[in-house]
Amino acid sequence: MPLSHTEMANAFTRYGDELTRYCLKYIEDADDAHDVISEVWEQVVRHAPRYTPPSEGTVRSWLYAILKSRIADFHRRKRRWRMYVETYQPATPATVDREALLDVYNAMQQLSPRWQQVIRYRFIEDKSLIETGEAMGINERVTRAVQHRALDRLRAILQ
Repeated sequence: MPLSHTEMANAFTRYGDELTRYCLKYIEDADDAHDVISEVWEQVVRHAPRYTPPSEGTVRSWLYAILKSRIADFHRRKRRWRMYVETYQPATPATVDREALLDVYNAMQQLSPRWQQVIRYRFIEDKSLIETGEAMGINERVTRAVQHRALDRLRAILQ
């Protein structure tokens, strides 16, 4: 039987502080921990209609399973970011291949204005998906889809 709105509210009231304390044990930064907890509750709301109680276990164990998964995701993202930062080498005028840059510029001119805009916001102005979507008046999912199509087309043109 799916989890009702009332049951979700009760779970939030009953387990919210407990889950937050657990999360803070594994994520030192309180802001990051609260972001992870928000992801947990977002996932609960999204998956509640499909929730079926297991033969053994409770809503509490389901919440902890989601939380542990989100904590693991957080640490994976953090590790990837750390590796990126440690290996990042900014381009210098001596390392920039001007001919390749001109090829990319010319290929960009063949894209639709919307695709050019999403690439400019994301990779030149270094905006997040959310910031790009807000600037373009579209939501994050649409932004991601437009970016994917634009990069696929750009790749095809450059080959």
